Amino acid sequence: MLWRSSWPRLLPAAVIIGTLAAVAVQADTATRVDRRIAAAGTASVVVSNVAGEVDVRGWDRPEVRVSGTLAPGVERLDVVRDGAAIAVRVVLPRHGGRERAVARLQLEVPKGHRVEITAVSADVRVHGVEGPQRLRSVSGDIAAQGGGREIEISTVSGEVEFDGLGRVARLDVSTVSGDVELRGLAGELEAASISGDVEASATALQSVKVKTTSGDVTMDGGYGRGASIQVNTVSGDASVLARGAAGLAIEARSFSGALSTCFGARAASGSGGAPGRRLELTRGDGSIKLRISTVSGEVAICDR
Repeated sequence: MLWRSSWPRLLPAAVIIGTLAAVAVQADTATRVDRRIAAAGTASVVVSNVAGEVDVRGWDRPEVRVSGTLAPGVERLDVVRDGAAIAVRVVLPRHGGRERAVARLQLEVPKGHRVEITAVSADVRVHGVEGPQRLRSVSGDIAAQGGGREIEISTVSGEVEFDGLGRVARLDVSTVSGDVELRGLAGELEAASISGDVEASATALQSVKVKTTSGDVTMDGGYGRGASIQVNTVSGDASVLARGAAGLAIEARSFSGALSTCFGARAASGSGGAPGRRLELTRGDGSIKLRISTVSGEVAICDR
């Protein structure tokens, strides 16, 4: 009876031990890579990976280093020159084994080079790169810092986190259902989402265009004189805080959602008895143009 009653207690421990052993075996069978290639005469680094991760760091050396691990399902890793670019490609077998084709790559690249990354379910991280960036993933998350004049980021369901460090001239972000969190923005911002929320903090933005279907939009920060801010949603809420603005020229419209401000201005009904609410007014010198439109979302505006 003692042996029989102890069996249910021993089973979880046996399962845990077996799982840890399987993980250890899988780790032992992974192939480690460590490649270096001179970057002289090249201007960009192009990376493609299906599953796993891609972690890129900028450095001052005139070479590219690629290290990491390849799971048994990966056929090979190519690190080659391709015209003016260095191409890093995770090559998968044509038939079978793709479910185990995970590659975890760490790259050090010349910080002034352009970086282009294409992934499917791999997470992407880029830090310390001062050249332009083009980062794409389907379901993987993307986390990056700015520095280059032009940054393009796109995902389907992955989340996006970006810090422009107050230096990026143009940022273009698009997602379907992934949430977007942006900080330290300057220059121009264009963002589009279907159901993902967009949250942005600015330092000195001059041009903003944000569109969502059901995702909420939250803008907070500073804008230069003459800046233009446009926010359009269908059912998503929109909140814009323009801190320390010398003046705002506001045009806000909603078909069925509420319009509110922190300075007491009230929205008027549509002209001629038409449905909807609108808010049109000028604060201060009106040097910053703010236009917000939504169908059923709520709108909130503040300048302090």
